[in-house]
Amino acid sequence: MTLQGCESWGERPFQLLLSGRTEGLAFTAPSVKKPRVPLCSRYADPCEYDDKPICGTDGYTYSSECVLCMENRERTVQSLIQHDGPCPLLPPHEMKMKKPNVH
Repeated sequence: MTLQGCESWGERPFQLLLSGRTEGLAFTAPSVKKPRVPLCSRYADPCEYDDKPICGTDGYTYSSECVLCMENRERTVQSLIQHDGPCPLLPPHEMKMKKPNVH
């Protein structure tokens, strides 16, 4: 049997191409975490500096959960936390980063 895999960034799917005999083998899908609701009630405006980036369900990387919460206060459609850490890398002209407003 030959295995060829192409792993990609973050929560994106894992693709696997199999050829040959596969009887008796068990395969499981990678775990994909569900987006979670940010805990905005614990944050005051303005946000204190906190360098713990998160990836929002809108595809933007936020420098912290607090920054996501401040953005959500201005929106009609709320963004959730897709996962901890930055969103998958994009070419520089497509990168999206939200930082706190410094007062």
